[in-house]
Amino acid sequence: MRAKIETDGLEVELIGSATEIGAVLREVVRGGGSRALPASSARSFAAGDAEEETGPAASTEQGMNESFDGDDEDRVDALQFFRHRSPTNIREATAVAAFYLAEIAPAKDKSSTITSELLGDVFRQAQWKLPSRMRNALHATMKAGYLNRVDTGVYELSNTGHNLVVHTLGEG
Repeated sequence: MRAKIETDGLEVELIGSATEIGAVLREVVRGGGSRALPASSARSFAAGDAEEETGPAASTEQGMNESFDGDDEDRVDALQFFRHRSPTNIREATAVAAFYLAEIAPAKDKSSTITSELLGDVFRQAQWKLPSRMRNALHATMKAGYLNRVDTGVYELSNTGHNLVVHTLGEG
């Protein structure tokens, strides 16, 4: 989606989902109509500049960190999310997969928990190398503090894992 806004001799073209464009406009209004973009919006545009115009616009920083409310066609897929977050090891990748399932995945695929099967599905979508034993990856990620065990073979993202994905990974 594109939106062109003209005010006080300033013309700005926004490219993104309706949710993202609305968020930028709310930030501008909150800023009292200042001609300078809010810092969070400027960061979003910088991240979006690297994407092709035809690529999903939900790859902005805000779109990666918040639950998605828009149409599935504007959604970031697992491959893009993994590329944006850039996990460096199996524990980080498992935390990214759990976050993706809980917050970013399409409604039909969303899950607050992760199992070996779901982890394999997300890794395949993200083109991440599959570990020889998925359950060992989940267990190692739990031992690192990024997951909490809900039941045998069933885990959920911990607060530490959430903070890793949202605040640490992908900042470089």
